[in-house]
This record gives sequence, structure tokens and C-alpha cells, in this order.
Amino acid sequence: MNDKLAKAFQNGKAIIPFITCGDPSLQATADIIKAACLNGADIIGLRVPFSDPVAESACMQAASHRALAAGITADIIFDFAVQLNSQISAPVILISYANTVFSYGTERFSQNCAQAGIDGVILLDVPLEERQEFAEAFHKYSISLIPTAALIEQKRIERICQTAEGFIYFNQPSEGASSIQAFKAAMSQLQANIHMPVAVQLNLSVPEQAAAAKYADGIILETAAGQLIEEYGSKAAPYIGRLIAEIKKQIS
Repeated sequence: MNDKLAKAFQNGKAIIPFITCGDPSLQATADIIKAACLNGADIIGLRVPFSDPVAESACMQAASHRALAAGITADIIFDFAVQLNSQISAPVILISYANTVFSYGTERFSQNCAQAGIDGVILLDVPLEERQEFAEAFHKYSISLIPTAALIEQKRIERICQTAEGFIYFNQPSEGASSIQAFKAAMSQLQANIHMPVAVQLNLSVPEQAAAAKYADGIILETAAGQLIEEYGSKAAPYIGRLIAEIKKQIS
């Protein structure tokens, strides 16, 4: 496991905001990430905007479209990450899609990740069976290929865990208390198979996010952060900071 990613889970529950790079601007993204880190973010997820982000919520799809309209490209994101890593100590991961990596060139993408100080990559549309196509290049440059899993995939979890790196990203689209109970039940059943941290994305209120954190090693803030950015635009940084501080307080 990547040392920086491992350390991010050693001081309690990790908070991991997913931020679309360049929405609404690179300066706004930098401000948001700095505010997130100052208020307790443990890992920063940089979303690479994609033209057809079907695996994401309407809010995050809109964020991708705004960033693309602003001219954000993979090369711009790599340059941004170099500057970002000189200003923050939290590990940085990229969230992207297979087509983006293929189009860029898997080897070149992996090499540029390493040069930019990227610690891990999540490919949202790559199932377990296709991970190996990317794993070799990422491993060559010591980049963790972080797997995704849904709570409905319980029969596949053991296989996912066998090849997992960095942490496991659980995405549960349902809402409310039933979502927490489903996650709790799944974690109880799967604990024996999981040998690394689990971070969960739940579309919940802050108190419910805190409740879910009891059963996971980390909380991913994607839609909640995205909604604040959508509402406040270039002035979203302090609101993101407050969101993270509030969740940090409730789970500590």
C-alpha cells in the first residue's frame, strides 16, 4: 500500500473530498483544496472532467461539463497537481475513466501521475475483470489503482479485496438510514475479507455521514462538496472548509 495513503488512515477516520479540477476555475479549485486541508481533509481526490460521466450523479456530471467548458485537460491537471503538491501535505488521487487514460496513453498517463506526485487513481468504469489492463503501468510507477465496489456486490468483494490497493472505494447510491444499515450489514459480513481501509460515499446529511463513519475507515465527500461548489462557485472554499470541519468534529 502507498505509504502516504496508508498514513492518511492512521489518525482516525479519513475525510476524502472529491473535487472536480477546474470547476469553476483552477484558482477556485486550489482555494477549495487548501480550505479542505486546513479543516482536516486527509486525502484529496481530484476528479478529471469527462464528457460522458455516466457513473456519477447529475451534480457531478454538471461539474465535469463546466470544467471541460473552461478548457481543462489532463495535461493542465498534471501541471496543477505539481503546484498543489508543493502547497499541501495530504496525498492526492485522481478520479477518472478508462477512455481518458486510453486516449492519453496508459503508460504516459501513469508516468505523468508519478511526476506530478499523484498517489493513486480510481477508474470509475473499470470492473475487476479489466483492472489488469491498467495495473501493470500504474504499478511500474508506484501508483495505487484503487478499486471501486458497491454494496450489492457482496459476492465479488473477496475477489476485489485480493487485488485492492490504497483503499477500497464503496459507493452506495441509496439515501437515508436504510443506506447506513445496509452498509453496516455489508461491513459485518465482509470484515474477514477486507485487509485494507474502506472509504464510503453515501448521499447523506452530515449527521448520517458521521453515523456511517462508525462502520468505515473513511468518508468520501463528493456530492455534498459538489453541491456547495455548484451553489457558491469561486466563493465555495470557506463552505467546503466548514463542511469538512463539521464532519471531522462529529466523527472524532
